[in-house]
Amino acid sequence: MEITRTYPADEITRDPIFLLQTRRIIMTQEPRGYECIDFEWFPEGSTEDDEPLTAKQLLEMECAVEHWETENVFFTREEGQAWADARHYRWPEGYRIYCVCAEGQLAELLKKHTVKEKATVTEE
Repeated sequence: MEITRTYPADEITRDPIFLLQTRRIIMTQEPRGYECIDFEWFPEGSTEDDEPLTAKQLLEMECAVEHWETENVFFTREEGQAWADARHYRWPEGYRIYCVCAEGQLAELLKKHTVKEKATVTEE
């Protein structure tokens, strides 16, 4: 099977591969002035109308850290994005497609199947 990869000039890096990374929020300490109810943090003495802290708020308060785990590897960004979009419900905390350089034998294999587009510069 013949496979060719083509990339726009602004995304060219040496022998790119694309990682599907899933996001996890890991608690490092309890936020002061909040209590945990059903795995969510509410202000102490809260009522039913109070909203729990969001992941962003926990990160800003330095009570949690963001951790990215590689779930899968893809040949192209489009392939990885399509696969992740079809399964987005599996990662409620989020995901991303992250480009890295391949090394070793994988890099050699990718070089045989990659077409790099040339950047075009227009002068005004």
